[in-house]
Amino acid sequence: MIPDVQLSIFADTLGMSLPLLVVQCQYMAINNPKKRGSEFPSASWIQDIV
Repeated sequence: MIPDVQLSIFADTLGMSLPLLVVQCQYMAINNPKKRGSEFPSASWIQDIV
């Protein structure tokens, strides 16, 4: 059986690391040079404004 302290440490570590992994995956998906220009096809109107 897992003690409460170990379970809380595991839950806290998981709770802190998962959002960081999501942010890292989003950053890598946006800055991928192989897919440049195709990641946001519906946001072409933003480029017209700028």
